[in-house]
Amino acid sequence: MTMHGEGWDPWVRALTPSEVLAIAQDLDDISDAEVRLRLPDSPCVDRDLDVEYAVGYLRRARVFATNLADEGRGMVYLIG
Repeated sequence: MTMHGEGWDPWVRALTPSEVLAIAQDLDDISDAEVRLRLPDSPCVDRDLDVEYAVGYLRRARVFATNLADEGRGMVYLIG
């Protein structure tokens, strides 16, 4: 997305079924343990809570992308 004085312009892209399949495979390659290792420590937050929050989103993203890929579907991706 692009920020400017009046807010932002969103980033929107259509992903083809082959791109969704590649994303699903990439997400499957990221283990929960790797997420735990890579999230930084911060004195301002509860690390255990943040790790579980991130891992939970990763798990949902895996299921979502795998389901789309299994059905041969693409998707529209929006940030902003």
